Amino acid sequence: MGKTKFKILATDGTWTKEFMYFLQVPKGDIYYGEINLAEPDKTSRHLSGISHHKRGERMIKLGKGLKLTEYVGLHQLFVISIGKLVFENQNFGSVSTKSNKNDIIIDIRNFGLRVGIMAFLLEPNKLETLNHLKEKLKDIELKVYMNTNPWLVIAIFENGNEIHKDAVTQIEWNKAFVKMEIPSSEKGGNLVMIDVPAKK
Repeated sequence: MGKTKFKILATDGTWTKEFMYFLQVPKGDIYYGEINLAEPDKTSRHLSGISHHKRGERMIKLGKGLKLTEYVGLHQLFVISIGKLVFENQNFGSVSTKSNKNDIIIDIRNFGLRVGIMAFLLEPNKLETLNHLKEKLKDIELKVYMNTNPWLVIAIFENGNEIHKDAVTQIEWNKAFVKMEIPSSEKGGNLVMIDVPAKK
């Protein structure tokens, strides 16, 4: 197995920023995280099934699930929802002048107020499993990386309404921007979406 690396970038036609990366190293471990944060953010899913999340110097053990070679079906890694205004913030992401063929470029002009991103592990040669996602999410864009094991799937979709910080509680605001880690299980669990209601 060779090394596979790709990034997710956003553009509005005048600028392009990279803000998330994925990497599978030759021995099989998978790493992914956010780019250009004040505190580096990285999640690791090891071939052994052990997972960690690290933000800055703080590391949290997420537990031990299936070995990466034992996954069956579709397993959600995380879901994140980003308001279009966030992409324009100078502290978000890192300005990029180039990309490679494996990268995903999101044109935020094609979205309303928010961009949803989900990442999954997919059992190799089980593309039919993705039909469930297509039924649940309207106008979803799927990118499948078949040179990883298990396969990596990135889903890009329209996600809800813009959130104004003065309209929700601090906890709800934080929740809207925290990547939600989904524990591994044999059944894969339920599809998790971020939904932040406005405060009445």
